[in-house]
Amino acid sequence: MIGPFGKLLGAGRTRERLIRTLVQKRARYDPLASSLGNVDRIPAAVLMGLPEATIVTIVEAYWRMKVQDPYLSDKKIFEAIELQRSRFIDRAGMPAPLTLSSYVKYRVGLEHAYVASMMNAFLDQALEEADRVFNPGRV
Repeated sequence: MIGPFGKLLGAGRTRERLIRTLVQKRARYDPLASSLGNVDRIPAAVLMGLPEATIVTIVEAYWRMKVQDPYLSDKKIFEAIELQRSRFIDRAGMPAPLTLSSYVKYRVGLEHAYVASMMNAFLDQALEEADRVFNPGRV
């Protein structure tokens, strides 16, 4: 593929590697994450249930939609993501102001309440790394 999606080639492998990298970084200070053991041995099904997968999946979905239709408002993008994600975890009301960062934090809080407070300092770093991978405007 050529063009804006070129950065997303191999996105499945990129996504999984990024999630594993973020779990390793969180494990440095979070006993719950460190109890997972060798991150490279975590089965993909377990990996996708971790907060890092939520972060990466939302950031990737946001940028895919933004690239497909640059005129689509962020609000419409987050509503589409919310519709999909709320099938599994009920909505609690979208955050205001509605930004990629506030939306990801809102979903992590809903979907991973058991670790959300421990992840506050880590969330911004994880968001930055995911954005660097999936934002086609970044190098």
